[in-house]
Amino acid sequence: MASGAWIGLQRLRATPPQTTSEFTEDWFVVRHAVGGEVLDTIVLVSGERYYGSVRGSVRIAGTPRAYVSARGDRIVAASSATYAIDVFDSTGTQLQVIRNRLPNPEYVAASESETQPPRSAESGSLAGLDPPVPEHAPAFDRLLLSNAGELWVRRDGGQTWHVYGRTGALTASAWLPPEFRPTEIGEGWLLGVWTDELDTESIRLFELIPS
Repeated sequence: MASGAWIGLQRLRATPPQTTSEFTEDWFVVRHAVGGEVLDTIVLVSGERYYGSVRGSVRIAGTPRAYVSARGDRIVAASSATYAIDVFDSTGTQLQVIRNRLPNPEYVAASESETQPPRSAESGSLAGLDPPVPEHAPAFDRLLLSNAGELWVRRDGGQTWHVYGRTGALTASAWLPPEFRPTEIGEGWLLGVWTDELDTESIRLFELIPS
């Protein structure tokens, strides 16, 4: 951030239930000094959902995640369970909540990239665990603040981004190629990583062209 502090997510380890059921793993958004010292905790954000018990559990593919982005004098944080994004200043004071009333997309299927090995089991086998399938996909899957403090939000798995001004108003929609992952947005340009059909990554700079 402009102040020299940096923002990160710190996992609040969930305690699995005694009997097999769903549970959530949450995250703290924390502000660190340049040397790494934790200055304060800004907000608690819900993360992914798991299915299991104290004997072991698996992540439910396609469930919401915790997101945070920081740049300049602004911080945004949210769970993709709903389209409600908290905006903070550099000290962690809440400024506004950005909302969009669009319904979450329907969940279709988990891709191979969404699967992961089961979390460690103290005993027994996780074979036979059949986690439920979510009815809806997360509301979004990327948050990115521009250098000017605008918030860019990508709908889950899509190519359309919503752009919100510093007042929280929706100012534009942008279409970006699915192969491109922006990492910095400036005045009229986007810098990011392009992944080709061979999964080879390269750095690309694009011009923003108003429609």
